[in-house]
Amino acid sequence: AVWEWDLSTDEVWTTGTHRELPGSPVSEKRTLESFISRLHIDDRDRVRQELKAAVNSGEDFASEFRFMLPNGRVRWATARGRCVKTPDGKNMRFRGVSMDVTAQKDGHDLFRLATESSLSGVLLVNDQGNIILVNSQVEKLLGYHREGAIRQSPLSPSRKVSRYAYNSGDGRRPGIIRSTKGR
Repeated sequence: AVWEWDLSTDEVWTTGTHRELPGSPVSEKRTLESFISRLHIDDRDRVRQELKAAVNSGEDFASEFRFMLPNGRVRWATARGRCVKTPDGKNMRFRGVSMDVTAQKDGHDLFRLATESSLSGVLLVNDQGNIILVNSQVEKLLGYHREGAIRQSPLSPSRKVSRYAYNSGDGRRPGIIRSTKGR
């Protein structure tokens, strides 16, 4: 959805289905506070502060937050916006886009739960060959530090990681799997 916030009148305009997302009638006049009042109570102050900081600095706005539907359900959204200035450089309005990301958040939560509750060790590597995820079973099975393994290659040790393990003082290995091929 596309949105625009007029800083001089405090009116917020939104397109299409975004008007219904927070659960307000289409005919209702929207202000920043009427929008924020529909956010999850734990996100309201943070989003308000992020918007004010963007207005004061003229920087872009980016945030992720929860909003409440009239039926009590919680949805997640991500929003990005940019300040539009008058010819003399004063902030005039914010224009941006927002998107419901509830399905992605739910998928991430399910993946994290499945990974952490697995009885098998799970180690994921990105396309550059660096570890991006280590579950608790890998730590238990191999004695690695999760923090030491992330962003390292599983096949080549690093001096930095070795120093980390040496300095940790608990005797656990640093999070690097060495290749045993050819030994």
